Amino acid sequence: MRDFPVTPDEIDLLGRRLGRHADAIRRGLAEVRTRAEGMTWTGPARQRFDHDLGRELKAGARLADDIAHCAADLREAGRRLDEILTGLRADERDVRDAYPAYLREQGIEGPVFQAAIAELPDPLDPEWARLARRVLGHTHTRGLL
Repeated sequence: MRDFPVTPDEIDLLGRRLGRHADAIRRGLAEVRTRAEGMTWTGPARQRFDHDLGRELKAGARLADDIAHCAADLREAGRRLDEILTGLRADERDVRDAYPAYLREQGIEGPVFQAAIAELPDPLDPEWARLARRVLGHTHTRGLL
């Protein structure tokens, strides 16, 4: 079972794929430029062609740059999501470990104790962040839920 629809590794992989596409676009643009420069054609039509080609090559370069920026942003998002998930998993483990002692400190025993242990909220529920703050005094979920 997965925690989220997309994992940090999948986001990173998508970023790397996009980065390779940006590189491929740049290589293609360079090849077009090289071939155009090798043409032995002159005159007004060539000048128009060179002008139009230059405009299209610039647009292609901007597109490649935009894709490369998206790729870098995706890779950073994957890294950041991994950090967040690591913190959330640590919170979950720490709350589950500390919760029994917390309940005992509150004077909760017997069936109520067992029910409280059995009815911990789902870690994605906003109540989990409140519980983590009560039990641990902090939470990695701040601002996330």
